[in-house]
Amino acid sequence: MDSTSGGSSSSRSRRRSSEELVDRISSLSDDLLLHILSFLDRRRAVLTGILSRRWRGLWAHTQSLDFDEYRYYGIDHNDIIPFDDRNGFVKFVEQSLLLHLCPNIHKFRLHFDFRNMYDSFIEKWLLFAVRRGVKQLYLDLPSFWDRDYKLPEWLFKSDSIPALLDGCPLLEDLVLEECVFFGGSVLRISSSSASGLPLKRLTLARNSICLTEEAVGLEIEAPKLQILNLSWFKMYNNSLKNMWSLREVYLEIPIEYPPPESHPILESWLKELHHVKVLKLCEVCIEVLSTPGERYQPSFVSKTKCLMLESQLRRSELPGIANLLWRSHDLENLVIKLIPSEFDILDLESIEDDFDKEYWERLKFPFPCMVSHLMTIKISGFMGRECVSAVDGVTARRFFEKQYEEIELVKFFLKNASALKKMTIHFCGKPDFVEEAEWLKLLQMIDQKLTALPRASSCAELSLLYKC
Repeated sequence: MDSTSGGSSSSRSRRRSSEELVDRISSLSDDLLLHILSFLDRRRAVLTGILSRRWRGLWAHTQSLDFDEYRYYGIDHNDIIPFDDRNGFVKFVEQSLLLHLCPNIHKFRLHFDFRNMYDSFIEKWLLFAVRRGVKQLYLDLPSFWDRDYKLPEWLFKSDSIPALLDGCPLLEDLVLEECVFFGGSVLRISSSSASGLPLKRLTLARNSICLTEEAVGLEIEAPKLQILNLSWFKMYNNSLKNMWSLREVYLEIPIEYPPPESHPILESWLKELHHVKVLKLCEVCIEVLSTPGERYQPSFVSKTKCLMLESQLRRSELPGIANLLWRSHDLENLVIKLIPSEFDILDLESIEDDFDKEYWERLKFPFPCMVSHLMTIKISGFMGRECVSAVDGVTARRFFEKQYEEIELVKFFLKNASALKKMTIHFCGKPDFVEEAEWLKLLQMIDQKLTALPRASSCAELSLLYKC
């Protein structure tokens, strides 16, 4: 009996071992295996050929081509690739494209540290992708040694982008980051032609345009566009037209102070975008809108439902915030991100002069949005300050008296927002220059002042969130 039982147990063990050795992944269909390969960079996709015969050569049929020079050499993106080794990656790309058998490409991605000597290779690789009908094109070509890479002229029509867009009739998402446009060219993005380009999301971030005196920097005409993000895009005499479907806009101007003519340009933008439901503006935009002579007298009414602002609440920014509130009659949700400001004890007096603690108290006229629409307010970065030198407890308390500027802002909203349902305030963590015990006293003082403020709305909830 023991012998029989032992034999039966051994047989079951062999069956389990045999089942465990079954390669279930390789038994999947070609479509599923190709989908798996689409998540791998090209080098790893090729290496799957050593798994079994089933995988051998399958990489040549995938619709996703991802060439990453750093992954090819197995190093971090912060490391430096030895110059003598770079030809290996170029040869790898050349051979991969030569052996690629799929007639159509869905995605083509290239991360390659550009040098002048490889100009012709990159152009040839781009031509390969375009001829295979690429739908998603990702180019990351940083240049640490030579000039920036210039896209080949055949991608464009004249000096604008329509030819590139015409070649992508299904394009819905376009991102241009850290690009330089030379020769006084116009960056013209239009989807209003007969081709009906379905562009829905457009991001232009950290780009530069080298202009002549008469050139126009940016022209966008996109009736189907839904989300527009202009981040660190310098303000020139730009043109935004036919943005009928647009619902979200994010505008961020470079940190250097904009020229005086920026105000009418930004006003024209906001007028063209008055119908968007979500609008996010940086502190420089707010400062531009604070231009004297235009306060509280906007030339149009905004239909924005959600307004997102970044600000230090400096004297030069407060009229811009009031300007936006005054024109946003239908505003329901307000989000204010307070940006931490640095100070030095040697320059404490001048910094205090940069704030106006009585500003909101002086505003006596009603804001339309606060009467019946504004329901939620979120303020983050509360009590966020950074010090560039060591201070004692007395100096810290004196500096934090400027928090009354933030308290006055909260007081203004609670006092005037009749339809307010909830205000949430996110406090920053303890600054390095304040002792723990002193910080707790400051928080307790601010907490008492905020909770004691009068409220126009009987159902308004005030939520104070502290960072551990």
